[in-house]
Amino acid sequence: MKNTLSVISKGKLTKNDGSKQQYEIVHGWNLELSKNCDTQWAEHNLNFFQFIQDNVKEEDLNEVLESLQLEDKHWSWFNKSMHFYTDAYKWFYLLAENKIQGTCVIYQPKESVLSSGNIFYIEFIAAAPWNRKTLISEKEYQGIGTTLIISILKYMPSAFSLKPAFSLHSLPQATGYYEKLGMINCAKEDKDRLKYYEIPTAEAELLIKSYQ
Repeated sequence: MKNTLSVISKGKLTKNDGSKQQYEIVHGWNLELSKNCDTQWAEHNLNFFQFIQDNVKEEDLNEVLESLQLEDKHWSWFNKSMHFYTDAYKWFYLLAENKIQGTCVIYQPKESVLSSGNIFYIEFIAAAPWNRKTLISEKEYQGIGTTLIISILKYMPSAFSLKPAFSLHSLPQATGYYEKLGMINCAKEDKDRLKYYEIPTAEAELLIKSYQ
């Protein structure tokens, strides 16, 4: 097991105040970054829930809590690092302002459902909690998930001889987002409440072009 990292993408993110901040996406299995991800995100959530408790009226509490995107709140990136560390799994972290703004773990190769050939499969992907819009807060940075996906989609085919396409099982709150990306639900591959989505190669190539 190695903790080495390589940079696969650099650019600028737009902050909620309109300013631009430099980011980089690094690839590599790294326990320290996974632990930092847990620590930074948990600290934010603790402070945010304290803010809700102190400032939100009781009659508005249910509506505010329902607006929170918390389907992945039980995830521990450190624990995932201890389970998904073989060469089949690839880890990616989006870093800006000395914080982990988003994390993604992919599995490869994965046989395509829509066509012949191998693609990659997103096991886990999440933006930091401060990059999620709620009824009482705006995203600190826009497009974290999309930036991760596009960068990985550019990187994986040439690095691992895969078709330029990917698939995943979506959390219920995220299905609309993936459909907007051009992904197709293949119902036969659904798992309980998690819908299986795959993007065709042609749509994936258009997606890359639209963000160049």
